[in-house]
Amino acid sequence: MITQESTQRSESEIFELAETCVNIVKRAHSETKYDSIGGNLSLFWLTQDYFRAYASVQSPNPIKHEIAISYGAAVDIYREAELFPKYCEEHFGGSQFRELYKNIPSDAAPKGPLPEGLTNSMITDRITKSVLAWIFLHEQAHLFQQHGKVGHLLHLPISEINGCLIDEAYDSTKHTLTGESACLRHLFELSADYEAMQHTLVSLIAAEGRTLPMSTLWCFVAGLTCLFRRFFGYTTVPTRGVPSGTHPDPSYRMSMLLRGMSGFLCSNSLKQYVPWIREERDFFAVTNHATVTATMFINYSHDIGFGNGEFLDRVGLFETMPNDYMQPMAEMWLKARPVIIDNYFGSDKTCVLPPLDVTNFV
Repeated sequence: MITQESTQRSESEIFELAETCVNIVKRAHSETKYDSIGGNLSLFWLTQDYFRAYASVQSPNPIKHEIAISYGAAVDIYREAELFPKYCEEHFGGSQFRELYKNIPSDAAPKGPLPEGLTNSMITDRITKSVLAWIFLHEQAHLFQQHGKVGHLLHLPISEINGCLIDEAYDSTKHTLTGESACLRHLFELSADYEAMQHTLVSLIAAEGRTLPMSTLWCFVAGLTCLFRRFFGYTTVPTRGVPSGTHPDPSYRMSMLLRGMSGFLCSNSLKQYVPWIREERDFFAVTNHATVTATMFINYSHDIGFGNGEFLDRVGLFETMPNDYMQPMAEMWLKARPVIIDNYFGSDKTCVLPPLDVTNFV
């Protein structure tokens, strides 16, 4: 299951762990749906030793879809998750780092850099498995929501090969989308994030015996924070204005995703599984703490330096998002979302990112 504990693993053991984890998620969230429509979803593990994940449409009728993840991605995720708790224990215990946590007023939040009650190997496992599950479900969401078809229907180019493949590799030198095309690609990523978040949390709740401990949520959010920085490249993230390129700024992705996660977990159907979230601030205390810790880890372990804390300024409190970014996104989503809803074939249309109300972000 997703929450079993690990010991230090060889690469072959990491491959086995990744395949087992993703196959469990595929059986739970994909196979029945594809079987019911006479379709097929194939999962491929690429032998590449670098990070790659993509979704592609092989045939629209009958539906033949493909998700590919590289073994290099599994190794990178595991090794980073293995280093994470050790690095935090060694480097983030001093008073200068405790200062960063002092404005997180909740009993739910960890008192140090890591959640209580978990060994380092347990943290490694929870991060690795929840992130691998989320990656698969994110790629599946691109397919369920038929993003390639929607791009065609809206007459907007969204990828380098006519919308049939959506690759998570971000390369600003190759992807120069602007205007509505950039808005649409960003929205596709945010909506796939939103759907994958819901399915991953349901899987975690099931794996934990119909509950979601604070520490498990913390590991999931910390892992996603690291993953979004990996997608974007381990560089100092500049402040971005209007949408451009294929992927949103990682801080925007985290901000949007955690807003949606809060509403999902605090909904009437889910709140019974998170009794420790008595009010919304308990949720944000834990997730802000995880985001702060993961961002410090990425910045220091990759020699980026803490700088001016641009990422945390835009993620930590979720107070504002720039209007010149959100306004065109909201307008594009008014056009795109109904088309996605009409073509969606997944388990629940509420998994599609809701309409964007700009007044909620400023």
